[in-house]
Amino acid sequence: MRFVLLLVLILNFIYADDINTQEENQLIALNDNQNKDLESQNTQQSNTNKQSNISDFFHTAKISTNTYGAFMVGYEMLHRSYNDTRDTKQGIYFELDRGFLFIDNIILFGFSLDGSAGGFYSININTKIGARIFDGRIIPSISVGYGLLNHQVGNKQYNLHGANTTISMFLDITSGFGLEAAYRVGLYPFKTTQRSNIKVSNIGAFMVNFKFIDFSI
Repeated sequence: MRFVLLLVLILNFIYADDINTQEENQLIALNDNQNKDLESQNTQQSNTNKQSNISDFFHTAKISTNTYGAFMVGYEMLHRSYNDTRDTKQGIYFELDRGFLFIDNIILFGFSLDGSAGGFYSININTKIGARIFDGRIIPSISVGYGLLNHQVGNKQYNLHGANTTISMFLDITSGFGLEAAYRVGLYPFKTTQRSNIKVSNIGAFMVNFKFIDFSI
């Protein structure tokens, strides 16, 4: 009888130990799965945060008012023809813009003052109209203006005046900072301020600029 009781106790101990071992294994497996799920969630959250940070950095200029201002500086190459002679000049270009937004902040209308310095000198006042495309990522525009341009023939300096038109394309890289390419054509005839027999035609200029536009001023 005692032997039977001892055998029962031994079997019960072995069975209970086996159950505890199974429970421990189940707990370990559960913890491993929870850790894997947590690591997966952390990885997904990290990737989401990285994508969000990249997206936040490359967002376009935000609009908080119905007005805007812009500044740009860059390079200009001018070509012109006079008395059957053609020459090319280079200079630094700058421009200041101020205007308004219309039609759900899509249409831009404003005025600009620009000038050039270097191999030639110029100053222009313009009226400009443009449009925000792809949420402002691209802004094409066209302007019409009137300006002064110096013109050198030999040792003499002539001041030219006349109308011009410009087409441009701006790419907003991040938060209103970007690049703009433009081409300007002088509207014929372009006259000198002094009496002379100088005939200037085919005036054109190509510009590449760094630009910043702000829709919160």
